Amino acid sequence: MSLKYILSIALIATFTFSCNSNKSMTKPDTNPSTQLHDIWALNALNGEEIKREESNDRQSFPMLEIFVSEKRIGGNDGCNAIFGSIESLDATSISFGKMGGTKMMCPDMKLPSAYMKAMGAVTSYKIENLQLHLYNAEGDEVLKFLKVD
Repeated sequence: MSLKYILSIALIATFTFSCNSNKSMTKPDTNPSTQLHDIWALNALNGEEIKREESNDRQSFPMLEIFVSEKRIGGNDGCNAIFGSIESLDATSISFGKMGGTKMMCPDMKLPSAYMKAMGAVTSYKIENLQLHLYNAEGDEVLKFLKVD
């Protein structure tokens, strides 16, 4: 057998088997509403950066956990545990239903009050560079979160 013949057979076999590969080439999920399903730490409220206190207690820092498939949210407003529903959600818009929470009194309730007010005003969102931006109906960024995990 000639070397040309053997190389031709090898080339045909390689081409044939590579075309019949069972491996699926899946793209990473880039649907923003699916990317929402995560835990987010508050970074800014109404344009003002929020500094994490000295303590590392996650319960005392505003957090938001979004459960897309269950259309619900949970988290912390800086004082109380919070929970609520997602009323509507698509690739760019989101609105939250009635929210509830525990009723603890903290020394300073300014941040929790402002946080809950901003959450009630949210109508749209954008995810960019591991940050979740939430906007009100006027297009103003009312909340900015950083991805936690």
